[in-house]
Amino acid sequence: FFYMIFLMKISKKIDNKDSFILQFSKLHARIVKNLEEVESEYFIKNNEIIYRFYIDLNELDYDENIDFFKSKFNDLSFVPTVYWMEEGVAKNQLPILENNQYDILDKWINDNKKIYQ
Repeated sequence: FFYMIFLMKISKKIDNKDSFILQFSKLHARIVKNLEEVESEYFIKNNEIIYRFYIDLNELDYDENIDFFKSKFNDLSFVPTVYWMEEGVAKNQLPILENNQYDILDKWINDNKKIYQ
């Protein structure tokens, strides 16, 4: 399952020190589409949730709050970028590869659960 998320909701989840998976995306990037297909299968099958922030759909929000994004996600330089957010802090990034992404996603989620939960 995925939820499109907006800046106010990201800020609230961070302020509340929530733990969640956050993805920064753009609608029309090929690698994003490929990753989202894999994620959709994975998250539905495993009853997990991912929050997606589409930079191109929220460009004004993103541009006006660039300092917030740089302070919380200083290594955000490309899309897609997927963060494991633990207690409101970006702790770990999902490696994005063209091959075996389903297995990489599964291992990344399970490894993070072992570390943080």
